[in-house]
Amino acid sequence: DTNGGFFTQEEFNELESIQIPFEDAVSTRGEPAGEFAAWGGSITFDNDSSPNWNYDYTTEPSFGEDDFFTVALHELGHALGFGTADEWSDLVIGGYFTGAASVASHGSSVPTSGGHWANGTESTVGGVTQETAMDPNITQGDRKLFTELDFAGLEDIGWDVVIPAVGTPGDANGDGYVD
Repeated sequence: DTNGGFFTQEEFNELESIQIPFEDAVSTRGEPAGEFAAWGGSITFDNDSSPNWNYDYTTEPSFGEDDFFTVALHELGHALGFGTADEWSDLVIGGYFTGAASVASHGSSVPTSGGHWANGTESTVGGVTQETAMDPNITQGDRKLFTELDFAGLEDIGWDVVIPAVGTPGDANGDGYVD
């Protein structure tokens, strides 16, 4: 506001000329209309003793343990817009997800359940079949990794996806160390 006398009208006009493009860049991350562009989110977990958590991402959970890695990965998918972005909702028609990458991965439109793939939906991780990570249920004693279909869903809502090689969880560059 120029009324406070802190800026000249020229300075105020210059600030205003960069404000709108800046706000647009923050809110859309430079993505075109129709591409998911959330710039933040949060995930919280109860610290009570009700879940019997397996916190060791390097080992599979034992019978009766909830796998923290699996739950965190699933919730991160939601924070990235899986089932929560308008772009997701726009691709759900009659209870089926119709995104091109997901249809190609699944072989047909993918049945959904709310913001998830339908219960029991399977895909592959490194050629091995498993229930998808974005299925609504997580079974104690099981670990779920993101499957090809889970990654395809992210691609359909606007993320640039590179499916990682299967290896040590958290090993971003494949050198055997968590980084």
